[in-house]
Amino acid sequence: MTWLHAFGFATLSLSLLLSGCKSDPPPPPALPTSATAGADSTAKAGVRVKHGLDTARRSGKVPRLQPATMKRYRAQACYFGSQGLKVARDAYLGSLAGSEPSAKKLPSFGEYPEHAKLKERFESKGRKAVFWGRGLPFVRHLRSCAIAKTLDKGKDAAVDAALGRFDSYAGPLNKTLMEAHRYYARNEHEKDEFRQGRSFHAQLTKAFADLDAQLESFSAAMAPWLRGLGPVPEKQDEGAKVASKAVMEARVLTLDALASTADAAGVKAALDALGLTRDALQARQISAKREPHPRVVMPRLKQFVEAATKLSEALATGTKLSASALYPTTSAMAALVEANHRAHSHLLRRAAGAGPMRMLKPPMHHIGTASTTAPVRAGASAAAVPSSAK
Repeated sequence: MTWLHAFGFATLSLSLLLSGCKSDPPPPPALPTSATAGADSTAKAGVRVKHGLDTARRSGKVPRLQPATMKRYRAQACYFGSQGLKVARDAYLGSLAGSEPSAKKLPSFGEYPEHAKLKERFESKGRKAVFWGRGLPFVRHLRSCAIAKTLDKGKDAAVDAALGRFDSYAGPLNKTLMEAHRYYARNEHEKDEFRQGRSFHAQLTKAFADLDAQLESFSAAMAPWLRGLGPVPEKQDEGAKVASKAVMEARVLTLDALASTADAAGVKAALDALGLTRDALQARQISAKREPHPRVVMPRLKQFVEAATKLSEALATGTKLSASALYPTTSAMAALVEANHRAHSHLLRRAAGAGPMRMLKPPMHHIGTASTTAPVRAGASAAAVPSSAK
């Protein structure tokens, strides 16, 4: 072989080698190990990983809330949240006075204390509130009915059956209420000349006709069970014990107020006892700052005591209270139960050596500024939403 042949052979071999390198696929990625698989999948989902808790859960060191604890939380949220249906019914039927919705008579869905708090937050930032997402603040508690009926089944057949029956009724009503509220808030009645509005009206009036009977049956099964609830089975620190005592006293007070014949004396006595427990919890908030329950529960407990004080004063007059007068207390009770449950989760995380849970504030919906946007009447049809919001 001459030197020319050798040179050509070498050149051809080099070109083949280079072309082969360009077409070779990249090496496959390394398979995730069991220690990183969970964190990788969570990161891909856009979730911030708390490595301390993640590691503790994989090692089995973080105890889960027991099904009985989850059920009592969801069942209470369902029961106390259901009282908001009365406010929505009275406002809706009262605003229409027996007529179908029309341009002259737009339905209202009620006014709620949550609106005042949000309005105050908006106005402190120079904005006016438009209650789209929070026009019916109790509906989120009603979603707990569908969850409660599936948890810890078999321990109390009467409660399980009551939750199932009420969810079969309240679930569709809750959905229709939200759709109808959204329909009027977005001024869709102007586009279809109330065609869908009349359909909603037929569904709502039929469901509202059964509301009192449904709530009476639900309460007959739930009230005795709620009165008999003791502390949660999970291990509690001293702050959790005081908070649990406060929740139990608040629950009895609310049940006394919701009884067919409200016990004004019982409500006043329960309120006095709750005031002492509130003071004890507030003292622990100062002396035991690492305990989650005083920090998480105390703001909601203050709101409940404030609402219950007004309720007790109204009951002392001997007048029968409307659903709107009872709602601030039942709504505050549902929020108190929710806060206490959240504090239990904080306590579990702390016991596992993980950091505290990050508490996210619910989003506030607003349009424009105070100088350009007029507020929508709280809980009403929201027909006055500015054109810029459509």
